[in-house]
Amino acid sequence: MFKTTNSARISTINCSWRQLICTFLFLSVILPVLPHGTVTYPPSRIWTCFQEDPESPDSAACIAAVASHGTQPLYDWSEINQANANGDHRRYVKDGNLASGGRPDKYGGMDQVRSDWLSTLVSPGPFTVTWTNHAPHATAYYEVYITKESWSPGQPLTWDSLELLVRTPPSGPERIVNIPVTLPTRTGKHVIYSVWQRSDSAEAFYSTSDIHFDGGDTDTQAPSIPTNLRASNATQTTVDLAWDAATDNIGVSGYDVYRANTHVATVTDTSYQVTGLAANTEYFFRVKARDAAGNLSDFSSSAKATTLQDTGGGSCSGISRYAAGTSYNRGQEVQHAGGKYKCTVAGWCSSASAWAYAPGTGTYWRQAWTKTGDCNGGSSDTQAPSVPANLSTSNITQTTIDLSWGAATDDTGVIGYDVYQGSTVLSTVSGTSYQVTGLAGSTTYSFRVKAKDAAGNQSDFSNTATATTLTDTGGGSCAGVSQYVAGTSYTSGEEVKNAGGKYKCTIAGWCSSAAAWAYAPGTGSYWQQAWTKTGDCNSNALYALFPTVTQGIVNFSVADKNAESIRINLYDITGKLMNSQIYQGNQKSIAQDLSTLKKGLYIYRIYIDGKVYVERILKK
Repeated sequence: MFKTTNSARISTINCSWRQLICTFLFLSVILPVLPHGTVTYPPSRIWTCFQEDPESPDSAACIAAVASHGTQPLYDWSEINQANANGDHRRYVKDGNLASGGRPDKYGGMDQVRSDWLSTLVSPGPFTVTWTNHAPHATAYYEVYITKESWSPGQPLTWDSLELLVRTPPSGPERIVNIPVTLPTRTGKHVIYSVWQRSDSAEAFYSTSDIHFDGGDTDTQAPSIPTNLRASNATQTTVDLAWDAATDNIGVSGYDVYRANTHVATVTDTSYQVTGLAANTEYFFRVKARDAAGNLSDFSSSAKATTLQDTGGGSCSGISRYAAGTSYNRGQEVQHAGGKYKCTVAGWCSSASAWAYAPGTGTYWRQAWTKTGDCNGGSSDTQAPSVPANLSTSNITQTTIDLSWGAATDDTGVIGYDVYQGSTVLSTVSGTSYQVTGLAGSTTYSFRVKAKDAAGNQSDFSNTATATTLTDTGGGSCAGVSQYVAGTSYTSGEEVKNAGGKYKCTIAGWCSSAAAWAYAPGTGSYWQQAWTKTGDCNSNALYALFPTVTQGIVNFSVADKNAESIRINLYDITGKLMNSQIYQGNQKSIAQDLSTLKKGLYIYRIYIDGKVYVERILKK
């Protein structure tokens, strides 16, 4: 969503249905105020909070940081700095203020002494720390520290609590800097603290990343009880619930919402709208907090609400039905999915992305619409869309297959299509085409498509389309091409590699967006609006794991020359082992289905002949 920042005052942009143009205008304003850099792996505290969304963070530590210091520091995530440090860091950055870079007035939320900062699972031994720099500068050195073995998360971060791991030699300006270090033996939670000292000025930058060593104690501590549960905005069929965030020693992963003793939903936010209720009925609700290890808090207090009386009479009579992509004005009213809604932000109301902004059903509909009532007397939509026709494949490469199909029809309108690889949903798209990425070479795949409408009705499967990817001929075509990193400032014509392919930037603003879900080349929902694919990466790497952002399937492939001793372990961010698989020598690839896992960051540890390789996967 569009943001207003202190660094660059952005007047309200009245976006029309041309949402993409508005996105470009927004990026052209906001990108110049993102200077310098931070550590993006292991992700720094401020980078983690920015990725969660400054306006609605998920984790308790980030929520507290926003509560104490506002959202602006998170938008300025890359400028935790001291302008005159010139190597004298202890003078300018005092003990207890290391995470804020000695600027507690603005970044003091990062200095919070607490044990529930989200952390990255690591092991002793070789490790890489990655700085992502929006404005590269000539470098005097990078310093990487780790907290001493005696330190604990309940203690402030001080210079004397740190142990220096490495100091790099001088180097030229670089956008992505990978710093190899060797992590010592530790257990439990620790901090990696990093300093970037420029050589072309006295300015220095500071970054704080929380880590969690595997092999530590199993997490058995339950989150605290959610407090202040309240019910509001009752209609004939819905009640809005909200509560205050719980805390946890590792991190709260979600909340279970109950109607009396019946579990109705698990959510990551601290609010939820209960739907499908009966009119003129009293209900009681409770909430439990959970962490990634499966520990549950006790129940919150109960919140009571009574739905409104059903007055009948067809209250939506004469109100137009919502249609995605229609140009709506602020204040205009529509009916959709059994309710009526008033437009509050015209640009989002007019978006063609029904999955995002369809009133009452889109993921972000509350940012565009306000519900004004229910439709009493209208007939429920139970008619499924027609079956998508003529699903076909084209433009087959070693790692990608293009799919296209004929549009389905529906009595109230088709809002999207679910694309399946086998029985797993790869993606939901609003158009009638999709590029499947991250495939293995010389492998046969089968695909099907279903259409769906806003009421949740789905068509039957389309015909099955089968295709075999091209043989991987090798050759290292991506040698020397930089790996794509979301939020990096790219220029038009710049080339990157991602998810087994290489891509050229066509629109710098979108290429540089931090929204990887939208613009990551080859995997983002709208990547083709920002990038052009220029080829495949046929490297001689030991293995390939792709895509790195997925709703379900993750593919693991191994080059023919690989060793026979290979094991693949999947962990959640707390270090809990979720899956372990042995690679068989006669397999070209393994497809793992993560669709049943919760949304969030997961860690793959790949063991090849005694060496360990670490990869990160974001489950959406």
